[in-house]
Amino acid sequence: MHSLRSKREPGDASVFAGEMHSPNDPNIKLKGAPHYNIQEMLAATASPEFLDEFRWYQANRVIINALCVGRAVAGVTIDELSARTNWCSDDIDDFEASEDGEINLRDLNTYASALGIQVDISFRAANDHSDSVAAVEGINRAVNGGTP
Repeated sequence: MHSLRSKREPGDASVFAGEMHSPNDPNIKLKGAPHYNIQEMLAATASPEFLDEFRWYQANRVIINALCVGRAVAGVTIDELSARTNWCSDDIDDFEASEDGEINLRDLNTYASALGIQVDISFRAANDHSDSVAAVEGINRAVNGGTP
């Protein structure tokens, strides 16, 4: 079987939906054409119903996803986070699996503080989402020691 070439360098993260050899291990064959993000892959392969459900799920996990990315970027393990928050690993798993509307302010502040992230709450018009990107960038700066 022949391997498809990726536009990305070996080792770059991507999602595949065709046949391709892994850049890290030529003995692993991946199926499908390369897709570089989940939305692109799902738009090409998933049913419209699944894609709608996935988009709804992602839209309802903006805060949680940003915090999980912050934890990953900071390199904080579940054990380290458990020690910093005094939560057991099941509590951390439940928090990270929840939707934004399910979290309470105390847990949000505990988790964020354990990563060195300050939680700020502001009030604005319900349809104004202009600060969403700035919030994610702020989390990235906080876990990267002030650099974007």
